[in-house]
Amino acid sequence: LDKTPNEYIRWRFQHGDDKEALVKDTMTLTEEEKLKCKEPCVFELKDDKGNVSKVKWRIEKLTGGRKQIKKEYEYEVQFVGMDYNSNRYVSATKLNKWGFEKHMKVVDEKVAQRAGAFSTPLTNVNVEKHLEDVGLDKEFGTHTRMAALSGGQKVKVVIAAAMWNQPHIVILDEPTNYLDNETLAALTEALRKFKGGVLTVSHNAGFVADLCTDSWRVYQGKVTSSQEGAAAGAGKRSAAARRKARADEKEAAKVSESADADVNENESSGRGAFAPGSVDVDRTVTGVLASRPTAIDLRIEQFSMQVNGQELVRDCALELNAGRRYGLLGANGCGKSNLLAAIANREVPVPAHLDVYHLREEAEPSQRTALQAVVDHIEREVNRLQALEASILSEGGVGDERLQPLYERLEALDPATFESRAAELLHGLGFDRAMMRRATEDMSGGWRMRVALARALFAAPALLLLDEPTNH
Repeated sequence: LDKTPNEYIRWRFQHGDDKEALVKDTMTLTEEEKLKCKEPCVFELKDDKGNVSKVKWRIEKLTGGRKQIKKEYEYEVQFVGMDYNSNRYVSATKLNKWGFEKHMKVVDEKVAQRAGAFSTPLTNVNVEKHLEDVGLDKEFGTHTRMAALSGGQKVKVVIAAAMWNQPHIVILDEPTNYLDNETLAALTEALRKFKGGVLTVSHNAGFVADLCTDSWRVYQGKVTSSQEGAAAGAGKRSAAARRKARADEKEAAKVSESADADVNENESSGRGAFAPGSVDVDRTVTGVLASRPTAIDLRIEQFSMQVNGQELVRDCALELNAGRRYGLLGANGCGKSNLLAAIANREVPVPAHLDVYHLREEAEPSQRTALQAVVDHIEREVNRLQALEASILSEGGVGDERLQPLYERLEALDPATFESRAAELLHGLGFDRAMMRRATEDMSGGWRMRVALARALFAAPALLLLDEPTNH
C-alpha cells in the first residue's frame, strides 16, 4: 500500500512473473512437501551397449525449462551436486509422484506469463495508460499511494493487475463490490470484448445477465448449468437477448398502468392460514407499481382504498423494503386488516415473484399432527418455488435478478432437514415432544395459531403479513 498503482504493477511483473500468484497457498510448499522433495529419486541410465542401470539422485530444482512430448509435459531438472550438463527432462507423471506438483505449477505459471509479457513492455507510460483504461486517471494511478485510494479505486487496481499479462481465463470474485455505476458499466463492456474466458461469482444479477452466456447454479451439493436446464427455454438465450429483455422491463416500469390491469395480471392470492378474501367486503383499491417489476423491494404510488363506500386511504405511497419490519397501528375499524388483505390478495400490483404469506387465523384442524402440518406445508412451498423458478427462467433467462433470492430460499429449504427444523421451530413456540405428535383437531385455537406461526417462520416468504398474531 506504500506504492502507487503504477509502481505496484511494475514491481509485481518486473521479471515477467506475477509475484503474487507465485506465493499463493497452491504454490507454496508445506514442511512435509519440502521433506518429500529432498528424498532421492530413482533414474534409469543406459550405457553405449544398451545396458540399464539404476541410480539415485536428489533433485535440487526445476530450472524452468518445459517441453511437450506427445500429450504430456516434461520439465528440466537440476540435481544436487551436479552441474547443468547433467540436467535431464523428466515427465510430469514421475515428478508428481515424487512430490514436485507445486514446482511444476510454478513453471507452468511462469511459462504462461512470459507468453503474454512481450505484448506490452512494462514501462511507466504503458502502465499509466493501462490504468486509465480501467478508469484510474494519472492523478490516482501514478501520483497517489494505494493506501490513500478508496475501496472502488483499489478494485480498479486489482482488475488492472489481473489483466496486465493478458490471461486466457479471468476469474472474478464479487468484482462489482465498491464500483460505481459508471465503472461497473465500463467493466462489463471490457469483459464482453475480452477474448478469453470469464468466470465470475457475483450477487449482482444485472451484471451476470449483461455479461454471462451461461450460469452455474450450486444447490444442495450439485452444480447445474443453465445450458443443461434449457427445458424452460432460458439457457439458450443470448446475452444480447437478455440485455434487451432487461431494458424492455425497465422501460415498462416507467409506463403508468391502471390498477385494474395490474390486479388482473397478478391474480394469485396471498398464501397463509385462511387468508381473507373479499367476502362480505366491498373493497376498492387502486395504485401504480413504481418499483421495477423484477425488484425485491415494493413501492406502490397513488395508492387509495375504499371499503364499503368509505375512503380509508387516499393517494399515498406504499413502500415495503426487503429486510424491514413494519408495525401497522390504528384504531379499530380504520382499515388495518383490509389493507393487509388487499396486499395479500394482490389487489394492489404486487409482482408475482414476491410471495406473500398472510397469517390471519390459526392452522386448520385435521388429523395431521402439528409436526406433520408444518412439514406438509413446507413441502408444498418447495414445489411452488420450483415452479416459480421454471417460470422466471422461461421469461427472463438465467440472469434474471428475481432468481438470486429464490435460489437462496431453495438452498435454505433442504428436504433432509424439514422434520428437524419444524421440530425446532415448534419447540421454540412451546411444543414438547408429545404435543408435536398430537392431531391439530385436538388442539385449542391458541396451539393451532402456534402451528400457523411455525409454518410462516419456516416458509420465510418475501413478505410476511401478520394480522393480530398474539391473539389466543
